[in-house]
Amino acid sequence: MADAGPAFREPSALERFFNRAFGALVGMGIPEYEAKRYEGRVKNGGVLLSVHCSTSDEIARAKEILKRTGADDIASTGEEAVGAGSKRDTRL
Repeated sequence: MADAGPAFREPSALERFFNRAFGALVGMGIPEYEAKRYEGRVKNGGVLLSVHCSTSDEIARAKEILKRTGADDIASTGEEAVGAGSKRDTRL
């Protein structure tokens, strides 16, 4: 009997979760390469945190708190920019 190659394997529940979660980021206008980078960091023990802010003062305060507590790769995106398919990004 000939070898048909590697057997097909169903994705695990965790793999399905990552595919859905990070696929949703792409659906919200986040570039795919960036969503894949986030996915890789989370799979390696990192944390992806989303904070909703209503004012520029709240954004500045959230960034300051995150920076002070050791967060890296801090970015902000306006909802209207994401909904329009483009991204307004501010990185620290």
